[in-house]
Amino acid sequence: MSMVKQTRHVFEVGDILTVRLVCNYRDKDTERPCDGEAIYPFGDRKGWVWVCPKCGGPWKTDFASNMPPEMRIVSQPEAASLGLLDSIETLLGVACASFNIRFEIDGEPDEKD
Repeated sequence: MSMVKQTRHVFEVGDILTVRLVCNYRDKDTERPCDGEAIYPFGDRKGWVWVCPKCGGPWKTDFASNMPPEMRIVSQPEAASLGLLDSIETLLGVACASFNIRFEIDGEPDEKD
């Protein structure tokens, strides 16, 4: 008999202390995920390098300065991830908006049958 999950955690953008970026690259020999991590620094990002500290894989597409803007295309997941980080940073600084966003996450591990 399976049990109904009862625990949920609700939080707002303002509750976010840090965001951890986790590398999705795989080792070319073993095919194991890299899983290197870095804490994303909201606010001042001087010196922030968009490279995995474990495997050295690039986390952001860089373009030559002479490449026309219309040719600077990144993948949808990269664009969405960068957009999410920018949105969180914007919302962390907003004093008053017409509504707040609350996230609800599962607070219990899945039950094994």
